[in-house]
Amino acid sequence: MSEFITEGKSIFDNLGWLANLIGIGTPIGGALWLLYKFRAAIFGTSTFIKLTNDYIVRKWHDSDSIKRIVEVAIVDDNPNDFPTVELQRAGYHVKIHKQVSLKDIARLAEYDVVFLDIHGIVKDDIDEGGLKLLPKLREANPRQKICAVSSKTFDPTATTFFKQADDVQKKPVNAQKCQNVIESLSLEKLNPILLATQLDKETSHLNTYTRRVLLGQLKKFALTTKPISEMVAQITAAGKLSPALSHLLIDYMRVLRHAIS
Repeated sequence: MSEFITEGKSIFDNLGWLANLIGIGTPIGGALWLLYKFRAAIFGTSTFIKLTNDYIVRKWHDSDSIKRIVEVAIVDDNPNDFPTVELQRAGYHVKIHKQVSLKDIARLAEYDVVFLDIHGIVKDDIDEGGLKLLPKLREANPRQKICAVSSKTFDPTATTFFKQADDVQKKPVNAQKCQNVIESLSLEKLNPILLATQLDKETSHLNTYTRRVLLGQLKKFALTTKPISEMVAQITAAGKLSPALSHLLIDYMRVLRHAIS
């Protein structure tokens, strides 16, 4: 047996370069394996889907989460056609605007869901103001969801208006119908997985390092109490943000803050 061991040692010693390689390679290989296994923790997350699965998905519950996040506006000169009190009691954030001006676009564009009438709501154009308001809202915030409403069974002046909307309802609208519309349209806009998928697509031109820095900046901002309106100016990793990316990131930040709050 001793001769066998001695002979084996002799062979191994004669392969000095291989022994050195094995001796050096084993710890290096182990280190590389650990680096691969914990790469996200070391270098940071590089995709929105991964960030979403890690921080948001487990804490997201469609109906409850939507109620806490979504901002709803009812733009109608006859708000009694809507169950505003019931919606507020159910937990929705709802604001009534009996009349608006075309100068109010920026504020109105901040809402997630807008119930919009065509007649009597715009001071600048009482007859068909809603028809002019809708495309301006679309331009200001393409992600906003608009439900066109009317008390008339047939309104030939509103054909274009209805076609541009995400949903159409006849007034008066009961509480259950309103809740269904709000939840359906809100989930199209604020569903975490849909947002993450769109953001990964929108940032696919960025290299891995830049995406990691971008996501790191988002996580850091989410932990602050700064207004989300300040976020776009502080997210610098991707350079100047396009309007489309800005709107997506604002919605994503709202969802992310909801999850970590």
